[in-house]
This record gives sequence, structure tokens and C-alpha cells, in this order.
Amino acid sequence: FEVHWSEEEGLNLDAFRRLVESMPKMRSFSIALNTSTVFAESQPLVTRLQLPCLESFELKIGVKTTAFMISQIIAIVNVWYIKHFFLKLSGTFSNHNEDIFNLWIAAIAPYRTNEEGENILESPFARLEDFTLEVQHFQGSGFAFCLLFCTMRNVRNISLKLPEHTAPLLFQEDWKDNGILQHLRTLRL
Repeated sequence: FEVHWSEEEGLNLDAFRRLVESMPKMRSFSIALNTSTVFAESQPLVTRLQLPCLESFELKIGVKTTAFMISQIIAIVNVWYIKHFFLKLSGTFSNHNEDIFNLWIAAIAPYRTNEEGENILESPFARLEDFTLEVQHFQGSGFAFCLLFCTMRNVRNISLKLPEHTAPLLFQEDWKDNGILQHLRTLRL
């Protein structure tokens, strides 16, 4: 399923939901986004798609995609049960803006507010076993990678395809202390 939308109005969430839920035995779901529009809300986004057999999710994000659109997708796709997640971040950027990379990662790794008003990172990928990240034209930051890996505490296999001139990816000592990547068996760079 690919979305390339250039209209001013938001995408119709009801139509999207009906289309996707008409295939309840779907095991693999792929979305390619390259749009600055968002879903027009006709019903709350917190209602997750009913895809009981979904095991694999592929999300391709292009340069025009807003962080809000990504957070909407993560909010409606029930990523709690997926075992395989492929994430591709791409686009041609005149200034290689790293802020957009960090905003995209923050949209994938959401926070919630507890009763004391503190922001707490959620772990939406609790059952994830395999994670593949392909990044084009971005260096990324250690904080963004930490944020992403914090949401995948049980991941076993990680494959990262990063740009040639990327900043060094450092695995911090406090990651280990905080249980990040404690089940990791394979890391491919």
C-alpha cells in the first residue's frame, strides 16, 4: 500500500481503515509515505487497525512526510504484535537537515504523560525480533538511535544501512545499564 498524496485536504481515515481491514489475514503490511498531508479525523486515531495476523511491517518515509503523519500511522497500526519491522528514511535534502531525522524518529518512538506530568517513552515494539533501518542522506544522532532502540527492548536482530559519511554510531554504556538491546544477538552495519 503506497500513499503519494498532493491534495490540500487530509487523507480519509475511514476509507484507509476500511481498505486495510478488508484484508484481515494480512501478514505483511507496507506503507510508503511521501506526503505533507495528514489523516482527516472522522473518528479517533487511537482505534487500532484490526489485523490479527500482522507479523511484518514496512514503513518507507520520504522527504515530504511530516512527523505528525508518521505518528498517526504508528498510532493506528498495531505494532505491538509485529515481529519484523523495516524502516526506510529517504529523500534528497539541500541542507541535509538532521532535525527532520530526529523528528521522524521521535514520531516512531512516542512518549506518553504519566499522572505526575512526566514524559515517559512508550515501548510500542515489545515483541519485535528483527529490525532493519535504511537511511539515505542523513547522519542521525546518538540520541535519535537511543530513542529508537529504547522502544525495541526485546529485538534480537538489527540491520542498519547508513549513509557512507555518517557520524559514528556509539553504543553508550548507559544503554546497557538501562536494558537497551539486552536481547540483541545479531548486529549488521
